[in-house]
Amino acid sequence: MPPLPTIACKECGHVNEGERVYCHNCGAKLDRSVLLTVKQQKETPEQKQRRIKKAMSPTAGLPRILLKALAQAVAAGAIMALILDLVLPPPGVPPMPKKGEFLDILQLDLALENLAMAPAGVRISMKEAEINAYLNSKVRLKYDGNIFQSATAFQRTFVRLASGQIQITMQTALLDYPLYFSARYGLHIDSIRNAKGEVEQGVVATPLGASIGRLHLPAQVVEYAGYVFEPLWNSLNREHRLLDHVGSIDIRRDEIVFSAAGPSSASHSGTGAAQPMAPASALGKSTNALGKVPSLVPATLAPSHSH
Repeated sequence: MPPLPTIACKECGHVNEGERVYCHNCGAKLDRSVLLTVKQQKETPEQKQRRIKKAMSPTAGLPRILLKALAQAVAAGAIMALILDLVLPPPGVPPMPKKGEFLDILQLDLALENLAMAPAGVRISMKEAEINAYLNSKVRLKYDGNIFQSATAFQRTFVRLASGQIQITMQTALLDYPLYFSARYGLHIDSIRNAKGEVEQGVVATPLGASIGRLHLPAQVVEYAGYVFEPLWNSLNREHRLLDHVGSIDIRRDEIVFSAAGPSSASHSGTGAAQPMAPASALGKSTNALGKVPSLVPATLAPSHSH
């Protein structure tokens, strides 16, 4: 009896012997109706022997099956790793403040306002924990008209400070599970154009990178992250305007040091002898309506007595 023509599997394309009912590669049922329309050819004894040997071999098609299984396992592993990176918290997340916990909160905005009126060279230092306590008490976001309003609930925002860069993170909750959206910037004071087209001094933020959970994203993504971070920037408009009046910004590990440009002009920034560093806590706790701290005046305006 002449051999039956081969049957190509419609699912995976594997060419099967005509005697098979199910695909030797993927197990799908073969369409044997094609045999009725294909003219059978005579088979030599050698061809018949090779065909039977291939059909009876338990390892026939095994390399392809193994490669396919390996590719599927690698793809599944990559997807799982991506999901884990998205949902796991990034390194260094500070503990959530407890409800009712009393915190000695630095008044960051008042400290920056005082610095804007201080003589050139006066410096203040703000610790990472102080900034985070301030942000936790200040920022309360509402996503009016934003897709996050119906999908997530804002929990808090916090910063991490490293040499030359600041990372600001928004923590939101999706079905009570926290998600973290972060953007990293380098900050410096430079000449910028205001809304009127005038050149003036201001803070410039250089995007350095972004992340969702532990998944790191390139700096270009930060430019398109405004949709997520816009409510946060709007809530910190006052602090942003005050930063435009400082003389310099030095970001260190766990600390930011600001120096005053001088109350008369930003051009005085960095000129003259360096003044003592005033603690930010002193600058930020004044009860004076203008925000001036009496203890700041002697420390910066009193003439120095060099020996």
